[in-house]
Amino acid sequence: MTTQAMVLSSFSRFRDGRNHASRALHAVFGSVRQCFIAAVGRGKLDANHRSQAYLAGLLRMIHRNSRTLTLAASGLTIALLSVAMSPAAFASENRAQAPALFPNVQMEGFELQRKNFRFGEFTGWLKRDGTWHIEGPVRHNGLLCGTYEVGVRFGIGEQECTNVQWISDVTYVTSNEQCNGAERPHSGTEIDDSLVGQFDAINCAERVIRCTGTCK
Repeated sequence: MTTQAMVLSSFSRFRDGRNHASRALHAVFGSVRQCFIAAVGRGKLDANHRSQAYLAGLLRMIHRNSRTLTLAASGLTIALLSVAMSPAAFASENRAQAPALFPNVQMEGFELQRKNFRFGEFTGWLKRDGTWHIEGPVRHNGLLCGTYEVGVRFGIGEQECTNVQWISDVTYVTSNEQCNGAERPHSGTEIDDSLVGQFDAINCAERVIRCTGTCK
């Protein structure tokens, strides 16, 4: 079950329980009121206007407080639900694509061994043997902590990485917990043998920063 489904299920159960409690409180107040009226009628309580007004005022105050508590519980439930379902509570991703950068060498027998990629502050490269590397800074916003992972996937597309056919899945090579507005460098290397035979055709890469926890 997803986090969102669990929150909705919990909210439903809480709402049903709250409604049941509210009905029970109203039933109790009704019973108390009938007992007071019956007691006054039998002469067991002072039935003068002052006593009746006092009892009626007391009952109104209790009834009013019960409604206030019910509304407060509703407001608290909505607030908790909105926090739990806010984007900060779930995993988030930041993606950036970059075309391959390599020298255009026209020389007999020359075979390109490495392609470079630049994603803003991040840089990466891919070698002919399937080894690839990614590095760059990740900044966390806020006091509460989030865990950041950086990964890459490669593909074959048209100019400037349009209509890309991705030939590998995103592989994450870093994982850092960051708190209190911290910025940390991320750097990781991986070997993907499946890229060896497609090195010449690969001309695009995508950098993915994934955050779980408190992410802004």
